[in-house]
This record gives sequence, C-alpha cells and structure tokens, in this order.
Amino acid sequence: FPSHDNIASFVVKATSGTGNPSWGTLWSGMEGLLFSASAMNQVWVDFHVDHDYALGTALYPHVHWTPTTTATGTVRWGIEYSVAKGHQQGASSIFPATTTVYVEQTISTNSQWMHFIAEVSQADAIPGTNIEPDTMIKIRVFRDAAHPNDTYAGTVHAWQSDLHYQANRFATLNKAPSFNGA
Repeated sequence: FPSHDNIASFVVKATSGTGNPSWGTLWSGMEGLLFSASAMNQVWVDFHVDHDYALGTALYPHVHWTPTTTATGTVRWGIEYSVAKGHQQGASSIFPATTTVYVEQTISTNSQWMHFIAEVSQADAIPGTNIEPDTMIKIRVFRDAAHPNDTYAGTVHAWQSDLHYQANRFATLNKAPSFNGA
C-alpha cells in the first residue's frame, strides 16, 4: 500500500496558564512555539481519517521538531490519544479513555536547527481496529522535559504533528458507512 500523511498544525490553549509552550524567535527572524527544557509543555491536534485509509492498518503519529541550541541529549515526547468513529455508530463513536505513548530521540552531535521527526514505533502505533474514514483522533502532544530521560538542556521548536497511514484507494465509494458499498 502507498503511505500517506494526515497533517495538522498545533493548537495552543488561548488562555494563559501552565503547560503552554512559549512563542519566540528562531533563526533569521522566523518565529514559532518553543518547548521548555525544564517544564512540561503541551499542544493539541485533531485528525480526521481520510477516505483513502486502508482499513485495519496502524497509524503512526509523529512530531516535527528542531533543537534550538548546539547541546546534545535526549528529547522525550509524549503522545496521548483517543479515537472515535463518526456517524453515530453507538459505543464506537464515543471517545474512550486516552492512551499515552512516548518517543525519545537522542541528539549526539551539534544538530541546531536540524529537522527531526519523532515517530512512534510499530508497537506504539495507533491500532487499526475501530478506525475507518471519518474517524476522529484527538491527540495531546507534550514534551516530557521533567522526566529523567529528557536530558537535552535547551528548548526545542516543534511546529506540527502528522499521522503516517496506509492508503489503498483514492477515496471511498460512499461518504458514510458502508463506505465501500454493501
């Protein structure tokens, strides 16, 4: 099957408070979200499963980010999610309790401004059970900087999260269940 990306930009709480990443200057006047090296910062992302999704296949959330200093160390990302089908399909359309997985990436040499992609492992992927087109996946992405495994002393800039997924068609035959007829 071909692989596709479902892309979303981060959403930050509109009100001030703990947990929000800061906004700051990056390089050459570019600006963006900065995730702290000492406190947990979090953002939210909503994904709609597209109609080319290959039923039963796993989805792989990941974070696009970059180190802001020349330091080395490990950055620990948390990805908390909940999944619900669309079209009022009973219990499968109700968001259940969340699941949280972690991705740790080690920076071993000066990698300031290098584009990193922190993707979950196959074992931590979102299972394809209970997922079909029009499913919504609510995700909280956070830097778990207070965790002992996060040893990178600088802030990091992250700008979006995606879902890698398998596609097996251009689209579905129908816009609602049964998506492929029957």
